[in-house]
Amino acid sequence: MNVKEKNNNEILLLSHELSRTGAPIVLRDLAVVLKDMGYSVLVVSFRDGELKEDYEKNDIPIIVYDNQDIEPDFIDRLVADYNIWIVNTLLLWPVVSYVQNTAVKIKWWLHEDEIFFQKCCDAYGSAIDSDNIKYYAAGPYVKDMIDKYLHVESKIVNFGVKQSKYVDAIEAYHTYAKDNGGRVRFVDIGSISYTKAQNVLVDAIKKLPDEYIKQSEFIFIGDVKGADTDILDSIVRLTVRYDNVKLLDSMPQDDIYRIYDNSSVVVVPSIYEPTSAVAVEGLMKKKICICSDICGVSYYLKDNESAYIFPSGDSQALAEKIKYVIDNIELLTDIYESGHKVYEQNYSMECFVTTCPAIIRTKHNSHLKTIK
Repeated sequence: MNVKEKNNNEILLLSHELSRTGAPIVLRDLAVVLKDMGYSVLVVSFRDGELKEDYEKNDIPIIVYDNQDIEPDFIDRLVADYNIWIVNTLLLWPVVSYVQNTAVKIKWWLHEDEIFFQKCCDAYGSAIDSDNIKYYAAGPYVKDMIDKYLHVESKIVNFGVKQSKYVDAIEAYHTYAKDNGGRVRFVDIGSISYTKAQNVLVDAIKKLPDEYIKQSEFIFIGDVKGADTDILDSIVRLTVRYDNVKLLDSMPQDDIYRIYDNSSVVVVPSIYEPTSAVAVEGLMKKKICICSDICGVSYYLKDNESAYIFPSGDSQALAEKIKYVIDNIELLTDIYESGHKVYEQNYSMECFVTTCPAIIRTKHNSHLKTIK
């Protein structure tokens, strides 16, 4: 199929699915930004989901190609109509492979952790190194993974989180503690899984002396139905042991934001975490963040200055960070203010909007063949 003359104001965005999870959500945000900038955007997803409603509310056209087998004829039609493609996640490797060395300008935005890079390289072999493909990393961690596994150049493009109203960590403590026995409220949000490592936080809580347990409350929020059984069981057993440990099922973003406003500390114990939208939201909301050192956002944070960082998987070190926060909760203004500056400088929507035009304008080599 020959590639006809196309309008560079028209951009195709490809998503592997439309779930309300990290990578699909940030692609939605990118689509909204591009539309607001005056681009004509079409989104193609290879699986349906709840996020489709968001595109429709924003008047962004979307095609759901709900088929496990990607038909060449369908991809050829997209090649014929769109010159600039933004492809989201490693999961669309087969699509990118099909259009390599064509006149289509591919901007491949990757978000995955090391386990996924390993799996994709095992499944598909060597990286796709083609003149018409530019790689973008959702943070420093992902860039390190691209360097390690794909051996190609990439640029960092962090996602953006819109600033919303917030109740800072100390104000939240005063408000919540007044009616809850002076407790500091900690929250862990994410899929209940091996990579998110809620078991590390569970073990850290078990290591806390009784006086610290009495001064704290821990809330775990995640998809109970899709949870790792062993980790879920460990959380449930902890809720039975302590009345101040709670497990809540996944919920809409507005409800999560209300829980942030009544909490002082966001804990991210992940052992694999390319960025952590939860940590970024915590920084945006002026919460005290305790993150593992593997967490992508930790590349921008400094321990004891803008957050508290502990070695991934080390529950004793996490317990010590929790104890310190409880002991000093009313003295930590500088921590969350510095953390908020990290958000503003790296993950604010203003930063994201500034970065987007540079992605679109990135030049590709022009000596490329077309699909016949």
